[in-house]
Amino acid sequence: MAVTGGTAGVCFVSRLSIQRQEVNDRAKENAHVLQQERQRSQMASDLHDILGQDLTGLALKAELAGKLLENGQTDQARIEVQQVAELSRAALSDVRTVVSWAREWLIDGELEGAVNVLRSSGIAVHQDIAEDIYLQPQSSMMARILREASTNIVGHSRAKNCWITITRRSLLIDNDGYSKQLATQSAGSGAGLVGLRDLVSNVGRLTWGATEGHWIVEFEVNE
Repeated sequence: MAVTGGTAGVCFVSRLSIQRQEVNDRAKENAHVLQQERQRSQMASDLHDILGQDLTGLALKAELAGKLLENGQTDQARIEVQQVAELSRAALSDVRTVVSWAREWLIDGELEGAVNVLRSSGIAVHQDIAEDIYLQPQSSMMARILREASTNIVGHSRAKNCWITITRRSLLIDNDGYSKQLATQSAGSGAGLVGLRDLVSNVGRLTWGATEGHWIVEFEVNE
């Protein structure tokens, strides 16, 4: 059976579309791998810095306790041993914090989770997401902000719609369900958005507020 020019053209376009999709899929996979490598590298650096300081302190305290025991200063040695135990617990806590950060704050996972939770609550989600956000070093911070903001929307707003926009240098979460409870929740001190604002202050600016019935949370990376 002869293949007409029109049929051949359709087949060519179809193959080209499939090839483009495969290229895009591979690019996304590579971006994920690169992001994970960066996070592993950051975790290794953090562990080195934390454990280097903590283990140095432990070694000095242990040596001092040994010398005090040799000199018969048991009371002072007991104090040093107690401090060794405290430093050990602090070091363990620091390691757990670093590992927890690396495991938990992946922007793709947080975005998927936020969208699912919002939609399950009857909120329509509108997304505008840059393709290369996984490559950005600040994506982990954006992930934390996204989780906190989406949790507040579900728990304390009357939103019908939520708009999530992520670029290489910014994150915007806008919902149309402003309420005083939502504002009060975000304004609490020591945790939530306030705590995150302090955490990210060295790399960017986190703001939030009401505008014409909307509640907007925005993070912008410093120039």
